[in-house]
Amino acid sequence: MQQLVEQVTIAPIESTLPLSPPDPYYCQRMLRETVSAAAVGNTTPRHVILTAKCNNPSCIKKIDGRDLQAEWQEKEPTFPRCIVSDVECKRLADEFPGLQPHYDNLPMVVLKADICRLLAAYNYGGVYMDTDIAYVQPLENFVNFSDVEPQFGYENGGLVNVVTNWFFVSPSQHPAIFN
Repeated sequence: MQQLVEQVTIAPIESTLPLSPPDPYYCQRMLRETVSAAAVGNTTPRHVILTAKCNNPSCIKKIDGRDLQAEWQEKEPTFPRCIVSDVECKRLADEFPGLQPHYDNLPMVVLKADICRLLAAYNYGGVYMDTDIAYVQPLENFVNFSDVEPQFGYENGGLVNVVTNWFFVSPSQHPAIFN
């Protein structure tokens, strides 16, 4: 089977990264055009969503000495990339009645990250990927942007076969994400 994406090991952060000013509407403004164009055509937006502590690319760690997100941007320059920050995730959680107190009280950051990627996918649609995904081939080779249904990866993990949440594609406002 042809490899579609590669997940690699993240090295620990070695220094404090500079943070950009918190902006709870950063991706909403950045992705407005691609979200609107997809809504008109009833398709999946042609952009990439990532989540990180801040919306500055310097917040994303280099992995094995590689800047994976710069590699993606170089090889897929027609896909705008947006980093949804913790501040923006909190604002997105505010938009769902009753979700905010539960989101704030989640005991682990990784659980908030899981909710954040779903909130971002619901609001903005497009391709969601974790920041540790290495470029293997063009998105067009395995993503159907004219599909109106979410597309999730499937991973054969030895003892367990699972649907992944480290890479998926969805139109915005799809009920499968938050119903």
